[in-house]
Amino acid sequence: MKLGREQTCRIIETICLAIATVFTFVTLLFGAGWEFQWDWFYLWTLSPYIALFALSRYVGKFNSLAAGAGCVATVLMLGFTLFAYGDAMYIHTSSTSALIFIYAPFYLIIGGPVIFCMALAAGRFIRFYRT
Repeated sequence: MKLGREQTCRIIETICLAIATVFTFVTLLFGAGWEFQWDWFYLWTLSPYIALFALSRYVGKFNSLAAGAGCVATVLMLGFTLFAYGDAMYIHTSSTSALIFIYAPFYLIIGGPVIFCMALAAGRFIRFYRT
């Protein structure tokens, strides 16, 4: 079975978002001393990945370039997630390391859709000038 470009981008996007979500959740549990108690803070830390997944799927219904843009945005979000959470919680630990769970989701929830829109615009620009 041969996959097309759009299907391949969707698979990469889903894998990157899954890795980022699991890494964020495990890092959050690590910061909590491996004790899980449900509260809305978990939803806050995982909301950027849910939002970008929903945005990419919604725009993908109307635009064929959304798969590539979503792929670019999720790879960059995964890189930022691994760097920010990994650095704060595992490498440069301090008493204020847990603050990353307040600020990083804010950056991701703003930056993810912005990068998605920039990648979508770049794809349209390239497609327009290629033809």
